[in-house]
Amino acid sequence: MEGGILSRETERSRSAQPLMLCPNWDRDSWISWPEYVEKVASYICSLLELTSDSRILDLGCGRGRITSTIARQLNVATPVEGIDPASIIAHAVDSAQVSFKQIDALTYLSVVDASSYDAIIFKQTYHCISSDERPALLEHVFRCLKPSGTCLIMIMPYELTCPMFRRAEEVFFEEQLSIDSIIVEASRAGLGTAVHQFSYPVSISKRNYLSLIESRFMSHLRLLSDRELREGLAELDRFLKSDTVMFEDRLECLICRKLA
Repeated sequence: MEGGILSRETERSRSAQPLMLCPNWDRDSWISWPEYVEKVASYICSLLELTSDSRILDLGCGRGRITSTIARQLNVATPVEGIDPASIIAHAVDSAQVSFKQIDALTYLSVVDASSYDAIIFKQTYHCISSDERPALLEHVFRCLKPSGTCLIMIMPYELTCPMFRRAEEVFFEEQLSIDSIIVEASRAGLGTAVHQFSYPVSISKRNYLSLIESRFMSHLRLLSDRELREGLAELDRFLKSDTVMFEDRLECLICRKLA
């Protein structure tokens, strides 16, 4: 993903690449498994108490798997909207219950009418927004939510739950937003918050897992040099003794609502 919402020029001098140029992030990993997509969609619908009449916006929808699954599970009366600035959205799931558009979030929300949405969702995309853009974006989120509406921000926890080599962990800790920092940003925009957690048990072959790492499927891996990645893969290969890699994939889920 790339562009206004889903990329930022890294502040690290070592790389000028956008942080979220990860074409494989949801294509080959467990994030694309049908069971995972169904579970995440169901969790979001339940957590946000969505109904068939809810008007929903997915910011950074990628290929739209979760977007379209939410629409199907709810049998929505109004198409769920999914936006993403990257060309990947051209491959989004085709359905009459969803509406996709290639555009960045700030541009899109700036022209949306006030009180338009019951739910606005950031599923593992908020960390890709630049610190300069986030305040304005959250102000737009506040304006575009209905009085009883909810914004959901889903991010990886500050402590990695999947196996990773040491250098990649260091870069992750340097780049990853903490849930506490997002709570502060949300409160400044007039949003009250509550934290929940989503968990999914992953079981994947060691060979496939190492292949995902090699493809830089997580955003912070894009910041590593080829040598760092190569050496890290060798380190991880030695560390993983079993042919099957098992762990809990966890997401911190921040619910944001307008303060009365």
